[in-house]
Parts: sequence; C-alpha cells; structure tokens
Amino acid sequence: RQGKREEAWAAFRDARNLAPNALAPRNNLAFLALLEDRNQEAFDLLQALAREYPGSPRVFNNLALAADRLGRTDDARKARADAQRVDGGTP
Repeated sequence: RQGKREEAWAAFRDARNLAPNALAPRNNLAFLALLEDRNQEAFDLLQALAREYPGSPRVFNNLALAADRLGRTDDARKARADAQRVDGGTP
C-alpha cells in the first residue's frame, strides 16, 4: 500500500511539473497529503488552490477537510459554504 502511495506522489509531482498551473495534479497532491495526515501541508496547498480556482467545489471540500483536521472550524465552515456556493448549493 505504501508503495502505491509513493508511486502516486511521484506521478502527481511529475504531472504538476509538466503542467504547473493545472488544478488536478495539485489537488491530488493535497488529497494524498490528507491521506497521510499531512494536514498542514494539504491546508496550505488547498488555500493557494482556492485563491487560484475559486470555482472549484472539490478544492473547497478538500480545504474544509484539512481545516477540520487542524481544528480550524471557522475556516472549515467557510470552505464548506464556498463549496456549496460554487456548486449551486449541492454539498
């Protein structure tokens, strides 16, 4: 299992390097960080992505999860509200 995650880290880093402004590889790196309880790393990356991609509910949902894990309930609440706003009210 750990070997698969290492492969995923490498693949998403390669994708990010090929397309540094693309949302998907960077969001996937943040999600991998969440899977490994690297919550501050995920939170920081997702905050940057939320500024760059304010129309992505996926980013805001992941940001809410990271904020919750860090005990940042106000940030989590705001991220969930932003996710619903950009997704037309669907959680």
